[in-house]
Amino acid sequence: MRLRIAAGVFLVLLFPFFAGAEVFKGMYGVSPRAGEDLNSYALQLKATGLKAVFVPPDKAVVAAFKKRGFEVYVSVNAFGGSEAWERYPDSMPVQADGRLIGASEQGKAPGGVCPSHRGWRQDRLKAIQEIVEGFRGEDAIDGIWLDFLRYPGVWEAEDPRIPDTCYCPRCLRLFRQQTGIALPADLDAVAAADWIDEHCPYEWMKWKKRQITSFAEEVRGILERADAQDTVKLGVFLIPWTKGEYGNAVSYILAQDAGELSAIADIVSPMLYHRISGRPVSWVGEATDYFREAAGCSVWPIVQAGGCDPREFSSVLDTATREGGAEAVLVFALQDMTSGLWEALGSFQGAANLITNPGFGMASDGSGPVEWRRGAPAGETRSKSSLAVSPADRIDVTGWEPLARHRSLCLGISAGTDRGGVWSSPLPSCTPGETFLFESLLYRHSMENGVYPRFTFWGEEHLVNVHMQVRRFQPVRLHVTCPEEPASDLFEFVNHHPGHTFWMSEPRLVRMADLRDENAPKPAASFFEEGFYPIGVYGAEPDALETVKAAGFNTVITDGSKETIEKCHELGLKYVVSVPKDPDRLTPFLDELAKTVRSDDLAFYVNDEPGIHAFPRGRAQDIQRLIKARFPDAATCMAVVRPQVCRDYLDAADFFLLDQYPVPHMPMTWLSDSMDRAARDVGRSRMAAVVQAFGGRKWSGWGWPRMPQWHEMDCLAFLSVVHGARGVFFFSFSEAGATQEGVESLKKVTDRLHLLQPWLSVENLPDAPEVSMVSSYRVDPGGRPAIRCCLRRTGQECLVIAVNTIGTFVEGMIAVEGPRPTLYREVFSGEDHAAQEGRLRARLGPYEVKAFSFESGTS
Repeated sequence: MRLRIAAGVFLVLLFPFFAGAEVFKGMYGVSPRAGEDLNSYALQLKATGLKAVFVPPDKAVVAAFKKRGFEVYVSVNAFGGSEAWERYPDSMPVQADGRLIGASEQGKAPGGVCPSHRGWRQDRLKAIQEIVEGFRGEDAIDGIWLDFLRYPGVWEAEDPRIPDTCYCPRCLRLFRQQTGIALPADLDAVAAADWIDEHCPYEWMKWKKRQITSFAEEVRGILERADAQDTVKLGVFLIPWTKGEYGNAVSYILAQDAGELSAIADIVSPMLYHRISGRPVSWVGEATDYFREAAGCSVWPIVQAGGCDPREFSSVLDTATREGGAEAVLVFALQDMTSGLWEALGSFQGAANLITNPGFGMASDGSGPVEWRRGAPAGETRSKSSLAVSPADRIDVTGWEPLARHRSLCLGISAGTDRGGVWSSPLPSCTPGETFLFESLLYRHSMENGVYPRFTFWGEEHLVNVHMQVRRFQPVRLHVTCPEEPASDLFEFVNHHPGHTFWMSEPRLVRMADLRDENAPKPAASFFEEGFYPIGVYGAEPDALETVKAAGFNTVITDGSKETIEKCHELGLKYVVSVPKDPDRLTPFLDELAKTVRSDDLAFYVNDEPGIHAFPRGRAQDIQRLIKARFPDAATCMAVVRPQVCRDYLDAADFFLLDQYPVPHMPMTWLSDSMDRAARDVGRSRMAAVVQAFGGRKWSGWGWPRMPQWHEMDCLAFLSVVHGARGVFFFSFSEAGATQEGVESLKKVTDRLHLLQPWLSVENLPDAPEVSMVSSYRVDPGGRPAIRCCLRRTGQECLVIAVNTIGTFVEGMIAVEGPRPTLYREVFSGEDHAAQEGRLRARLGPYEVKAFSFESGTS
């Protein structure tokens, strides 16, 4: 795909030229007092750096602020309060216990209107229509924000009160009609709530959400039918809850879905009132990041001023933009602002994006993006690299894309053979060891294994090997450290793969702040009970479980079906249940699972390759939280092929299963090197491994044309043990177990693991044995000793596990710290080996594993 600078991209005013631009700031609750001079009032607020205000729909007030250059927004209540109750008595929501909201609360009702009430919906839509039509031309409002777009509940408390609604006759009737679900017609509210909970909780939740999103769609229709010259943004205020909190009440009780609403709205504004909610300041950044990742539109958090001193308020604003990445911040509310808070707001500039001109604003002469340079050819020029700028909506994407909707600009590189496929821009200087977070969106039209773009920061290159999704803009994240000796002052976007094209949009580089949640569930210490070492397998169907057990496996990864779980109980197998990746579907799944599982036999498989699938980090954390709330003692795990992504999912799993599959084209040490890389971020106590047990014709296109031989699987299994794996899993039984030969190969490996079972759960001693190679072939592809070793101790007995990582015969001298033993016994063969000057001379065949025991007191 060749590139050209697309026509119509010179929209200079739409895109910021330089990094560190002032954050867009708005104020809620701007309502001048009667008799106050509106022009003077607007001028005073303008001097504070505010760009937007929320005002009542008053013509004089709107005109005064529009005249002074403000964006003017109006907030409209959707389904809150009790105003509708008198006019529409049947609009009072019915709770699951049969009571009406407010009927017996003695004035303490949370308020709220049933969202399915057509009369109230029409009243609200008419009011919005009148606001839009009442402000046109120069005095047109710039946005309408919908508030209380949800079912009733008081969330603004440390201990929120959220009633389960609405089970009124109208809702039950509409649910039957619109879903076709046979909810019995003669049930009262209490019985209907019980029936729904038992038979169709997910469908009920989805139907409730539809009542909410359909209203937003009707409002969107009103705004789109207005005069084209009066473009009015649609905003939505969101409850600041994740789906992992309160049993996913935000979906199942309140029916407010940030992702679904963001497909309709231009902006969503989570209400991050940290003091009202009893949360720390850091939560503001965490929550902003969560919603920014979940939403398909702009995220403008609204933060609390009330109760803050200037220092705390400044920290709130900073974390919303730095950790959260917000491009704009709204403040609640004017009445809480003091002189110190005004000063803090006025001086706040936002966390600087160190990427210059991240929106790729074009130079006035059309030569290209300001402060961006094209690479010069550095090789043979049989074919030249083509570099271009284009709006995202000109790029062929699959499905709906927020980028295309908002016409973000993208930089593209179609590489030639000249090695000139480079875009670069200047970076400020950095301090060696300083850490940064880089985020961007990348696009590729097709996937070829081994073909990835690269980013360079201060001369240090980062291969973006998580970028595997095609025909969509994939979010990518890199954790960047300033080099000890920076080789340049540039950021570079690089493509040196002739014939391949990559696009980049919305690059962001900020000084790093750790977003790890201190309140996240603590990782489990082991998969199951202490001392049990899982030797597990994927792909075990219920009718194969007896063969799986006979093949030496003690654990299976399963879909959690009742048939499978009950068969596991019968055979004494542990099970790791693969869960739905949608928190909304996970909630009823866990309810059903609880009827069958035994907590002592249970662990969870929560994700598979989240990095290359760009699985949202916040959603992954939701899954972890929901599981831990229901099964607090059960371990969770996810498979990861790119070890650097573990850092982004620290709070989303207890264990990380490294699943590098090297046979036949990659070195065995790909697995162990990946484990070492992951250990830098998660520690060895949270790692396990997946051993390749598949291959053949159907896999040849992906680089696995044959099945590993048993000694290759053995090498991988024990290599992972040497590097600290807390469990070993084989992928997969449906492949390797399809033949008797395959089953026998698996059993050879599991038999050897079981022979060392007492040692598998013992941690390595910190000082690994020293290996001196003496054979002609002595190094792995990385130039290190071909033999990898670990040393373990229980009481006076020690064990050395030695693994030959290459496919030929090797020999090495192994020395352990402390008193030198005189005799070693090889565990698998039972042979004794005399020490040579206190060292063990080990001879190993291709990919062979040996284990040597000795008494630590012998000398």
